[in-house]
Amino acid sequence: MAGVSINSSENTPDPLTPEQQTELANWQAYQATISQAPSGTLNPANYGTADSEAAAVAQAQYNEWKTTYLPAAQAELAQTTYANPSIVGTDVQQAIGNVNQAFDTTAGTQQRFNSEYGITPTAGMSAVNSRVNNNSRSLSVVQAAQNIRANLVAQNSQIMEGGISNFQPTGT
Repeated sequence: MAGVSINSSENTPDPLTPEQQTELANWQAYQATISQAPSGTLNPANYGTADSEAAAVAQAQYNEWKTTYLPAAQAELAQTTYANPSIVGTDVQQAIGNVNQAFDTTAGTQQRFNSEYGITPTAGMSAVNSRVNNNSRSLSVVQAAQNIRANLVAQNSQIMEGGISNFQPTGT
């Protein structure tokens, strides 16, 4: 092994220049200062890695959302037919009742009108009127039920998109 010498003095670092010694002293003083900082101040020694800090921030944001906005979102969702399908049946039955009440009122009004003017419809005329009224009533019931269902679908969409104007988060 010619030309290779093993000398322990070759493995020692070069001495620091005066500028490097000053920088090292300043850095050591800074480290001593921040390690003695009061709690709650910005102290790198109090913090973990960037991943753990990001996880802590995300967890804090989730906890705030869970206590502030989740209850309001659940209350809004409870108003949809997804979470409460009985709304459809209740609203459709109410619409059918309203349609039947309107037709019954109209039939009573027509009978009073006929009796005031002394009109007595024949059996054939009564059968035709009854058939027309029943057909109109049936079509009106179907249309009312379809309108209710369409309105509930639109309301569901509006609630799910956050478009309901009376949304108030809790805790604010």
